[in-house]
Amino acid sequence: SPSAKRAKASDARYDARGYVPGALMRVTMHNFMTHKHATFEPGPRLNVVLGPNGTGKSAFVCAVCVGLGGSPKLLGRAGSLGDFVKRGEESAYTEITLRGRDAAKPIIIRRDFNNRAGGASTWKLNGETVKHERIQQEMKALHMQLDNLCSFLPQDRVVAFSMLNPQELLLETEKAIGNAEMYEQHEKLKKMKGGILDLERSVDQKTMRLDKLGRDNEKLERDVERLQTREKLLDQAKDMSTKIPWLLYDRCAVERQQIMAAYKAAKEKVQQAKLEHAEKLKEYHELETPYNAMVDKIKEGRDNYKDTKSTLSKMDAKFNKLAGKHDALTRSLKKARDEANSAKKKLQKREDTIALLKAQLNDVPEVPRDIDQQRAELRTRTQAVHNEVRGTDEALRKAQLEKRPLDDEFQRLKRQHNALESVREQKIMRLSQHRNFGRIKEADDWVQKNKPTFHGEVLGPLIAEIEVTNPTHATYIEQHLGPAVLATYLVTDRRDERSVNDAMKNFRINVWTPKNNTQHVPGVVSQELRDAGVVNTLDNVFKAKSIVKRALSETHQITKVHVGGNTLDSATIERLFRQKISSHIYCPKGVYRANRSRYDPNAFSMGQNSIRQGQLFGRQTDENLTEVKNKLAEVQRKLVAMNEKVSELQKLHNAKQGQLTELQREKNNLNRLQQQPETRKRMIQTQIAQHTDLMAQDKAAADIANIERKTAAEKASISKERVMCASELCDVVLSSHEASISLTLKVLQSVEKQVQMTKLQEALQGIEDRVINTKAKRDDLKARFQAETERAAALKRDALAVTGDLTEEINKKFEQWPITIEELEFDISRLQEQADAILCHNPAVLDEFNKRKAEMATLTKTLASEKAELAVEHAAITSVKNEWLPKLRKIVAKISDDFSRNFANIGCAGQISLAGDGSREHDGFGDDFASYALEIRVKFRPNEDMHLLDAHRQSGGERSVTTMLYMIALQAFTSAPFRVVDEINQGMDARNERKVFKRMVEAASAPGTPQCFVITPKLLTQLEYSEDCTVMCIFNGPHVHEMAKKWREMQAAFDCVRAR
Repeated sequence: SPSAKRAKASDARYDARGYVPGALMRVTMHNFMTHKHATFEPGPRLNVVLGPNGTGKSAFVCAVCVGLGGSPKLLGRAGSLGDFVKRGEESAYTEITLRGRDAAKPIIIRRDFNNRAGGASTWKLNGETVKHERIQQEMKALHMQLDNLCSFLPQDRVVAFSMLNPQELLLETEKAIGNAEMYEQHEKLKKMKGGILDLERSVDQKTMRLDKLGRDNEKLERDVERLQTREKLLDQAKDMSTKIPWLLYDRCAVERQQIMAAYKAAKEKVQQAKLEHAEKLKEYHELETPYNAMVDKIKEGRDNYKDTKSTLSKMDAKFNKLAGKHDALTRSLKKARDEANSAKKKLQKREDTIALLKAQLNDVPEVPRDIDQQRAELRTRTQAVHNEVRGTDEALRKAQLEKRPLDDEFQRLKRQHNALESVREQKIMRLSQHRNFGRIKEADDWVQKNKPTFHGEVLGPLIAEIEVTNPTHATYIEQHLGPAVLATYLVTDRRDERSVNDAMKNFRINVWTPKNNTQHVPGVVSQELRDAGVVNTLDNVFKAKSIVKRALSETHQITKVHVGGNTLDSATIERLFRQKISSHIYCPKGVYRANRSRYDPNAFSMGQNSIRQGQLFGRQTDENLTEVKNKLAEVQRKLVAMNEKVSELQKLHNAKQGQLTELQREKNNLNRLQQQPETRKRMIQTQIAQHTDLMAQDKAAADIANIERKTAAEKASISKERVMCASELCDVVLSSHEASISLTLKVLQSVEKQVQMTKLQEALQGIEDRVINTKAKRDDLKARFQAETERAAALKRDALAVTGDLTEEINKKFEQWPITIEELEFDISRLQEQADAILCHNPAVLDEFNKRKAEMATLTKTLASEKAELAVEHAAITSVKNEWLPKLRKIVAKISDDFSRNFANIGCAGQISLAGDGSREHDGFGDDFASYALEIRVKFRPNEDMHLLDAHRQSGGERSVTTMLYMIALQAFTSAPFRVVDEINQGMDARNERKVFKRMVEAASAPGTPQCFVITPKLLTQLEYSEDCTVMCIFNGPHVHEMAKKWREMQAAFDCVRAR
């Protein structure tokens, strides 16, 4: 409950009455940044928060800002509220106890937030859930100024404060003074001045314009008289020009009548052409009927001629067919005679062959009587050899089975030997011996297997892409990049990025994708670096593809890392670092690096580390290679012995197989010896039978007389049929000739009719073309008539628009002027020439004169109104300025006195002055309120003058001293309940830090001083403290919890003793 929380707050270490309203009495953080749970109980005056870097000092500042409703952007270190949740936790909260307006009623503000949805948060004020706006209202009532760098200066915005220009410093100071009334008045003055700038410019411009218009019109009065005479002549010419529209209308009416007459003549020509076309069309139809009858007869004649030609073709084909048969019989007879002669010769040969075969049949030998005994002996010998072959087969199979493991072992050792001697495989093997990259070989096998599916090249691991010959340089590269980078794969095409990333996650291997495909630009060593002993940049001591070097340059700055020789020493390296020529150097004596201050670019510390012995780029040890070679030689010796054994068994096996082959040949000879006599007899008898059958066929073929009689009879029959076919063919040819003559006569008659009809068609076409042309001319004349009618109406409307209806007065005027357009235009031109003879350099002088006169009247009236309004606004600005400026001068003078006194106490000089806008009318303090500035002038050495505080003139430590002393001087005038300064003393030397701390203690001890927080990682020894100082030490880490618990128990015991 709220009452319980107030009771808890009342148990604080300090009396609440010692705090100013709004001061911090307790700050609790839970799961906030680096803190799991921490509680701070600051004192009412000066609080020094002390602790090593990274222990969470700035987390206290962040908790105060976030817990009191400040934006995370004020801290300069996070973009959203969720970034402040401790890593690994889901939510966090801050609880801050403030001293209320009543000392007995503290204000407790709690803010809970999580790391999701942008860090959504809830607020509680004294245990009651409220909105953020309610917290902001409460903070404003307590004069909280978290956005004012003069009151709240976090670590990441110290540089921003030192970069404030004088105008911004004045505004920040005004915010910190009192309840920001001076700042609000200043802003009001700037707004009022900005609101009348346009009015002031308008008054000045109108006044100048009015004077100029008066001077210009005085010069135009004589030209106005001459211009009026010229205007009269022009008016007369203009009056005469009113007759021209009526003359144009009369001329158009005459042209309209002429077009109407031509239209009627063209219409008559069209009627005559139509009558002539009807007569010619009648003649054409009279010729068309007999011509169509002739066309039908010609078609009939053509069909008859076609039939006759078809019959003639058939008869001719039949006659040719009979002639072919007659010729075929003659050729067949000749062929039969040739075959008979050949058959007689074959018959004699066959008789001789049969006699020879009968003689061979009588000469066939008999089968041996002991052939069965020979076969039995041969089977016994064959069976014995078969048994020996099976024995050799079994021995050979066992020897081959024993040899197979030796072959596998030999191949495995040979691959291992090749891998040890291969540079790439050797590098991957050594990398796989690292505890984090034991599966690098599997990853590389996956990449090699999937290479065909990639869109671009996938390079890696990077250690395999880097070729370095110098062992020392290899050590530098390994130490600078580290095993994680050397095991990384490089994807050159973004389309492969997802698939490679997903695969490499399983092997815990990193994957890089370059941002662009630009070429690598090698590092350059200047002459000054070469003179100092630097020989190269790290990117030039090894060979690799351009994309590999560019990726390493983006991530590890290898073009800016220098490599030195044996002559390079630490003093020279420190000089190079101080001159900012280099910041990272490898040499045989070690690796050197410059760590520069974030607050002072000129301040740095030089770190040195020894060169670690490289493990990944060195070749495999000779012991491993020798061991593999020895194993390979032993296996090879066993394999040779086994090969010799297998070879001997194979020879024995082949010899036994040869014996089996010889026995099989003997068996085949015995079989042939038994089967050959009987087979030979059967074969000879078969041949004799075949030759006997063929002799009967040859005798039949040799009988030619029968074939000649049959052929003669067939020839006589064909000749008789050919004579009858020739007679019919002659009749058909005669009939075809008569049909052709008749068809030709009919075609000639039709052609004559067709020529007559063609002439009539041409005549008709000519008449039709003439009719079309005449119609087109008629239609054109009709359109022109309509256009002229419309033009006449338009000209009449124009004329009426110029003069109106023709009255008797107008007609009398028209009668006095010429009756033709040419004569009228001549008179008008003469009048215009007379008017032009009156020279006027400015033709619009009269318009300008009258326009300026009207403008002067309008300006005079407007100017009087604006001057009255401006006077009222100036009076209002003067009233606010007279209230604001004296107070501001008085406060600045007091701040300057305190500032000068603070500087004098440390043996230096300082001054603060208010600078105006440089106006001559108000002693330099005019109405350009945006130019007002607060100037800080300092002098740190006795032999120099005071100079304006500037980032280019004073060092970082001097600016830090100035900033701190200015905030101390401002302390008496601020209305903020507390002020925070984070690590402002980091750029100071020991002398200045001691003096500034003394001034802070003295200022904090003054009555009515607001609460102050100084955050620092270190303090000098033997500093002077007072009872108003509270030192809070922060330690953070995995082993601090138990010590903190004991410390709290001891503190509680001390508090109890002190309470007694």
